[in-house]
Amino acid sequence: MGATSARNYLVCQAMINLLVIAFLYFESSGTVAADPDAVAKTRSVNEVSNLLQNISSNAPWAIDRDTNGTVVSIGIPSRYEDDHSMELLGSLCTVTQAAVFGGSKRWEQGSPILTERGITFLAGMPNLTHLELACLSHLDSGVLRGVRALGQVRHLTLYNIALARQEYRWLAYATNLTHLDIENCSSFGDQELLLLTNLIALKDLRLLGTSVSAEGTNRMSQMHALTNIVLKSSAESNTTLKGSLEK
Repeated sequence: MGATSARNYLVCQAMINLLVIAFLYFESSGTVAADPDAVAKTRSVNEVSNLLQNISSNAPWAIDRDTNGTVVSIGIPSRYEDDHSMELLGSLCTVTQAAVFGGSKRWEQGSPILTERGITFLAGMPNLTHLELACLSHLDSGVLRGVRALGQVRHLTLYNIALARQEYRWLAYATNLTHLDIENCSSFGDQELLLLTNLIALKDLRLLGTSVSAEGTNRMSQMHALTNIVLKSSAESNTTLKGSLEK
């Protein structure tokens, strides 16, 4: 190797060493750009934590944790039913019970409307077996279509929600359900009850404050898995029928 080549080699080697030293310095000081996926994950975790804190502040009873502090049950107030919040809450893989509920002043408060896209984010809760939709005076069309995508849910409660009759047709596809409670939903009648005959795993059914007639209940003989039932129509004020259907 000639003198010039040797000198160039030494210069290049020195530059490489300087670059390595500079990289190590900036990495240790946190100046080097972090992995974008790691940054996004950290940001998401922080958002979820802040959201849970906000929910706890507004409704201290809405979140239940186990002895390890893990969230196992959550109530989602109307102000947090926007798609982004539902997406964040859908990442809580330890939740077994969830309730999405509204209130009498949801419109005055400018609360968002629960959408089909929003409810489907709960598919990210693999342990979610109980879901309740309650006191929702306004729902985006297709919410029950989104519910049918939650194959992990076994117990569904619809309480005092405003649904057009045609929306109930999506319940016919929720064949994973074993328990169904429909209460104070006057738009649910005989034709809607007929849709439930497709729920081959349904064992327990509660219909309180619906428009199902005595004649309509005859259709329940087609529900071969059904063993327990509670019925009380919106027209009945003092009588309730409880019992079990004999095979």
